[in-house]
Amino acid sequence: MVSEMIDPAMNNLLAALGGDLYHEAQLVAGTSWQKIALDSRCSPDGSSVQTKLRLVTTNGAAREVQISPRIQTHLGQIWQLNPVIQGPARRGRVSPQKAESDLWYGLKIAVTPEGQIECTYDYESDCQSRLFTEDDDQAPQISIAFTNLFLQHVAGSFDKQIAFQGVLAACNGPVDLDAERAQVILPLPEGETAVPAQILGQERGGHTWVWAWSLEGLPEAITRLSLQMRDFGEKNEIAELVEAEVPMANAMMGNMFAMIALGLFQRRSYMRKAFENGPAFIIIDQPAEPDRDNSIPRIANMFPQLLANFDIANHRAAFLGYLAYYNFKVDQEASRIIAKSYAGELTAEFDELDRLTGLQGKIN
Repeated sequence: MVSEMIDPAMNNLLAALGGDLYHEAQLVAGTSWQKIALDSRCSPDGSSVQTKLRLVTTNGAAREVQISPRIQTHLGQIWQLNPVIQGPARRGRVSPQKAESDLWYGLKIAVTPEGQIECTYDYESDCQSRLFTEDDDQAPQISIAFTNLFLQHVAGSFDKQIAFQGVLAACNGPVDLDAERAQVILPLPEGETAVPAQILGQERGGHTWVWAWSLEGLPEAITRLSLQMRDFGEKNEIAELVEAEVPMANAMMGNMFAMIALGLFQRRSYMRKAFENGPAFIIIDQPAEPDRDNSIPRIANMFPQLLANFDIANHRAAFLGYLAYYNFKVDQEASRIIAKSYAGELTAEFDELDRLTGLQGKIN
């Protein structure tokens, strides 16, 4: 499971790499294998990559496998998307890990004969920092109000991120931020395009979120949305949206703030951009409307993807938020939700812990 939000272009490369690994295992061992696993690490400056590929056969024996040119190509593209190595122009991120007392960036992918792909990142923002976990008694706690707000908007915002992937993937150079004009410059094939943008906040040291309205030196024009978030937090008594600095309870906090902002203010997408003193989250400040004509296949496809990429505490609550985003009429039962619109009908089944167990759609 991917532990945090990954750029859609990176997700596509990871899926392609998973397919390559499956094909390689079939070539090497036919049906006599139970897992193929790739472990790759890249140095902080991007000058050195160390990669191992191991195949576990059905009798439990493990051996190293030569890395094919196709796998090497996709792996190289993945590392090129790492903004810490390539600079703030790049999108996506592979999280860092320690290696021989230096900060290296680690990626592990494992594939089974059933086609299941497991992708793991170890997250630290530097050698000294650490992530709080749910088992840590000293870990900051997320308020119930903040959690509920996130669940309300996470699926719709994930939908928007995937919809925006074509634009991000088409960029053929650095994505620059013009803070004075409150915009980002997208280097698209047809030419540079200026898009309205807002800085929402910044991660500091891997353990603190700082809202943009409290950062010194930023033009007021580019912090407007962060102030709107603060106003909403004050009216609804959500501390995480009000305090200038917020302890990060997990590695997802920046993404959680950004996804809430997309939902609350119907914005188009967001980007995570690296800066010297910490990565910032930038909102694409354009209105976004859902494609309600294609809502049935969209939800049926996107919601399982969301659950595969994020640790969602309450599937049912997130699904209800998604249905509200597409303006469905909802009938709820103990273990079932039936949602209807002019486009068709969705039926979702849940277990006693509100985890999704089935999802079917019918188009009118």
